[in-house]
Amino acid sequence: MEQNKPHIITLCGSTRFESEFIEIAQDLTLAGNIVLCPVILTNRYSIGITDAQKEILNNIHLKKIDMSDEVIIINKNGYIGESTAKEIEYCIKNKKKVFYLYNCSSEDKYNLPIYRKLFAY
Repeated sequence: MEQNKPHIITLCGSTRFESEFIEIAQDLTLAGNIVLCPVILTNRYSIGITDAQKEILNNIHLKKIDMSDEVIIINKNGYIGESTAKEIEYCIKNKKKVFYLYNCSSEDKYNLPIYRKLFAY
C-alpha cells in the first residue's frame, strides 16, 4: 500500500447494529480512513425491499469488500448472522484482512491492533 494513502475499510455485520455502524464509520473517517458500509439498513427498511433489491445490495457489498484493504466485522454480543458469515467466507476466499469489533472472549470494544492503529490521530 502506498505511503500516505488512506486505508479503505468495509464494515460488515448485522444492520440491526445501526448505531455501531454510524459510530465506527464516523470514528474511522475522522482518523483519515475511507469507510464503506451498508447505506440501506435493511432491518429498518425491509418492508419495502424486494428480493431482487436485496440481491443487488448483497452484490454491491461484496464489491465494497473487493475495494477494501481491511474489513471490520461488527459482532456486538458475539453475533454473526448468516449474511455476515457469508461475507467473512468471501473475505477469507479473497485474502482480505478481517478484524472483529469485539474480541471473541470479551466485550472489550476496539480490542483490535488494526483498529487502534487506524484510530491513531
